[in-house]
Amino acid sequence: MPTDSIQIPGYEVLRPLGTGGMSTVYLAQQRSLERKVAIKVMRRVFTADVDAAQIEKRFLLEGRMLAKLPHRNIVAVYDIVSNDDIAYIAMEYLGGGVLSDRMRTGLSLADAIAVIVQIASALEFAHSRGVVHRDLKPANIMFRDTGAPVLTDFGIARSQDGSAMRLTQTGMLVGTPTYMSPEQINGVAVDGRADQYSLGILFYELLTGAPPFRADTSIAVLMAHLSQPLPPLPPEFHAFEDVIARMLSKNRDERYPNLNEFNEDLKSRLFNSDTLMMRLQVDPSQPSSEQLRALGFSTSTPSAGGMRDIASLRTPTPVPRSRVAQPSQQAAGKRAPWLIAAGVAAALLLGIGGWYVSHWRSELGRAERAELVSAWLDRAAQRIEAGQFTQSKDGESAYDYLQKVLQKEPANATAQILLDRIASLTLARGQVAFVGGDSTAALALIDEGSCSR
Repeated sequence: MPTDSIQIPGYEVLRPLGTGGMSTVYLAQQRSLERKVAIKVMRRVFTADVDAAQIEKRFLLEGRMLAKLPHRNIVAVYDIVSNDDIAYIAMEYLGGGVLSDRMRTGLSLADAIAVIVQIASALEFAHSRGVVHRDLKPANIMFRDTGAPVLTDFGIARSQDGSAMRLTQTGMLVGTPTYMSPEQINGVAVDGRADQYSLGILFYELLTGAPPFRADTSIAVLMAHLSQPLPPLPPEFHAFEDVIARMLSKNRDERYPNLNEFNEDLKSRLFNSDTLMMRLQVDPSQPSSEQLRALGFSTSTPSAGGMRDIASLRTPTPVPRSRVAQPSQQAAGKRAPWLIAAGVAAALLLGIGGWYVSHWRSELGRAERAELVSAWLDRAAQRIEAGQFTQSKDGESAYDYLQKVLQKEPANATAQILLDRIASLTLARGQVAFVGGDSTAALALIDEGSCSR
């Protein structure tokens, strides 16, 4: 569909970003908030044997599911519209590319771990809300400009509660063969452990450069998921063998009960292994909270309802697959404790111990600030979920917490995204009030939404 033929009130459509089976995604400028957004427009031209009404229901259901999943690593939805002229979903624009493209040149081991950890957190959040993605794959993981990985495309996701329409038939095969769990292949009801299996396939592929089960035909790939044993990992990745083997158990009851437990197990294995930490090129002089963030982990105890401020992935320097797990000489040197101790002693003997103490205090201050910011973002997300956007009984609304974050970190991307969400949700409330005939409340809400951004 040509860009000049798309007219969407409130948006300037700039260019197409991509086309899928039933929709086209456009880059657009939202005039009211002066921000770039991605608009997914449903294609309404189908063959006679296609149930267009059913397709549109599924399309809109994706938007509604996403709107209920406010998480740092899940794409944000701003608006859903369906009328006689058009059906579309306006969502966050992700300008940092797609994981499938990054995988062609290779990710560092640390960046691969950070992707898996943060997407696991996003999936667990969705599972805690009764949503199973069912189509996890590299093409459905995108990146913000900051480098943070974001889960997208819930087009065949399924709600496990009875409130959502189940638009795929029982026994119908849905998903992508390379990443499909045995229970999906068998056409039985699935839960979050199906997504865990798909994440395990992706983990294996990020480490080795290829998925574990490959064949010339899709049917052969599906049969391999059901019957073939997991190929062993290369020796340099042996430390991850048990973790991935558990994720890829044919029997879902033998997998991790949930992805929080997976993340905790992985974190424990990494941080209890000096060898792995050296290969991950984590700076040992950093506080433990910074080391956790560098690998995508939360610095707080995980919870089903919380959203963490995980530091975004640094943009990786492309390296060949064979070098993914090899630390640089510089990083290896940093891991030697006696070298660090000798350096400190020399500094003190040379009379520059005061500089070292000052530097240490500065590092400590940064760590404390990061902890505060993480806690404030978590509370802001909880307030948004509770509908306490700009007002709260205890005087601490989502807006209040986000202002605290921006006082400490004016360029914090997560806070900016959440402020945008508050503005969109408050304006939507105003529209509802206006339609309901309460013009006074509508004007107040619209003003509130405008001021919150």
